[in-house]
Amino acid sequence: MVKAQKRLTEESDILTALDNQQFSIWLQPQVATTTGKVCSAEVLLRQRQPDGSWALPNDLIDSIESCGLMVTVGHWVLEESCRQLAVWQSRGIMLPISVNISALQLLHHDMVSDMLALLNRYRIAPGTLILEVTESRRIDDPKAAVAILRPLRNAGVRIALDDFGMGYAGLRQLQHMKSVPVDILKIDKIFIDSLPEDTSMVAAIIQLGRSLNLKMVAEGVESKEQYAWLRAADVDILQGFLLRAPYQSTCLNKIIWVRTIHCFREIRVSDCACQLKVLTIKYQINVQIFRLCFLDVILCRQVKIIPTFPVAIA
Repeated sequence: MVKAQKRLTEESDILTALDNQQFSIWLQPQVATTTGKVCSAEVLLRQRQPDGSWALPNDLIDSIESCGLMVTVGHWVLEESCRQLAVWQSRGIMLPISVNISALQLLHHDMVSDMLALLNRYRIAPGTLILEVTESRRIDDPKAAVAILRPLRNAGVRIALDDFGMGYAGLRQLQHMKSVPVDILKIDKIFIDSLPEDTSMVAAIIQLGRSLNLKMVAEGVESKEQYAWLRAADVDILQGFLLRAPYQSTCLNKIIWVRTIHCFREIRVSDCACQLKVLTIKYQINVQIFRLCFLDVILCRQVKIIPTFPVAIA
């Protein structure tokens, strides 16, 4: 009786938080190893705390799952991610976003139709939405998962296998996933933590990924030594607090705008072409983004005015 009452309370709290916009998607930038520039971002769920800050409570995901709301919350995260992509793409910014989906959400009977509807409604460009299948959650029917993922991939969604090596029968599951196929293999933080003292597991995962022609992503990079080893190992993309902390999407947009404004102020019209490359590197702004922002700043007539629409890193 007590457990049932607790579950009802938790369910009510979660639904109320959704209705009152107490959940938010945050973005953790992912950096291309070869260029050092942000090339994509992972969506993270955050909840507003009583003190006004945003965090992911330790028991939140377990509570969502135990209340049977994983599909509901997961769909909200997917739609918010598609909404963010649509805003960026309306401005010509094709920064990919990756979203975690649980086994429960993946195998839900409405998954394909709901996902295709979101892609159509927000006109998401092919290749810019990545679904991360979390391998640490057991998928009892890998063949069913592949049957669900195949039409999504045909619609332009890329597939990543997250937390590889941490879950149920990883190699067996990867064998099934080969028929999708999977595009990206993410190396779990627990293996990255052992670098550079113990490289055996990470090296083996990288070799496996390369043999399957998968793009490799290392998450949880927190030290310069880890970064140096992964870069030398030619891992494609790195993610972690050493490189970029997660940002609320609105905060990320403001950061990019501030950098763009500084870049704009330093460019002299007489020498614009020569300075553009140097300054965009200095402020870590993609040239394509600068050109879009440049036009908008001109339209605002004053450099002091920073428009409120979002712009993303690329």
